[in-house]
Amino acid sequence: MIVVTKNNIARLSESVEYLIKLGFKKLNLLFDYLADWQDEDLKVIKEQFTSVAQIYSEKLLAEEDVDFYIFDEKIKTHINYEINCNDDCQIGMKAINVGADGNFYPCMQFVDNKEYIIGNCEDGIDFEARKKLLEDSKIENEICKECDLRKRCKHVCPCKNYMATKSINGLSPIVCEFERIIIEIADEMAENLYKKGSKLFIQKFYNENYGIIKEILKKQEKGM
Repeated sequence: MIVVTKNNIARLSESVEYLIKLGFKKLNLLFDYLADWQDEDLKVIKEQFTSVAQIYSEKLLAEEDVDFYIFDEKIKTHINYEINCNDDCQIGMKAINVGADGNFYPCMQFVDNKEYIIGNCEDGIDFEARKKLLEDSKIENEICKECDLRKRCKHVCPCKNYMATKSINGLSPIVCEFERIIIEIADEMAENLYKKGSKLFIQKFYNENYGIIKEILKKQEKGM
């Protein structure tokens, strides 16, 4: 996992290349939305993520399977428009965070904020509070409702929104800009790989059973 900050963005592709050479096969790039990003930074962000996409493309063309969640998610939502990348965010449903006060919170971002308590160590989970929070988190920002990219853009993540705007339904301009950049890069990369007839790319994104095949191949490599 790489946290992309304003301090390291200029060396992002270099860092990714280094990690792949070390043998890492799954890389997740987490963007720091709290940094003081300015308009002039968008060019650097696009350049660096384009370079990372090029590294990814070269690996797939060479039949070397690596995973970049940030691009893979966007490619899948382009191939199958029924997929909504926001559906996997189920705040407070899969994990909880326990504060020093003994209260349960849906994510570490909310710890100590009494508005987001969903239970405590004595009484357990407050299922009604958790259900309401999940329902509230799915209320879409008015700005996004008519956007063609809404299913492909991670704009309904309550934790990310809260970090950036102090509202689970708020929208930070940098989230919007970053998502647009990543979608554009992912689409261009996918189109090029498809045109070049990358067998690994086609298997990975068009074969529903590829995950199973991948695990079988791993076991065979280990001699299991």
